[in-house]
Amino acid sequence: MLRDDFSSLTKEAFASKLADTLADREVLLKICAMNLYEIEENSRPERLVDYKQAFKESLEIFCGCLRQFFSDSFPFCMAFILMPIQR
Repeated sequence: MLRDDFSSLTKEAFASKLADTLADREVLLKICAMNLYEIEENSRPERLVDYKQAFKESLEIFCGCLRQFFSDSFPFCMAFILMPIQR
């Protein structure tokens, strides 16, 4: 698992590695920033299920990493990640 590979890193080194992994994933970041209603309206049901399953797995891994590296601020991080966006 990803977070096991990074178990010996410092917080700063982990944050740097995370930033590096996202640097070349512009399309992924755009999709994640989209309104879920737009994604649902413009996707085939079977692709939507695949997307939601992959997103759930990614979020679980990411939350595990936050728990491991930032346990002191984990509740705040989770509240920030899961809070609804006000527009």
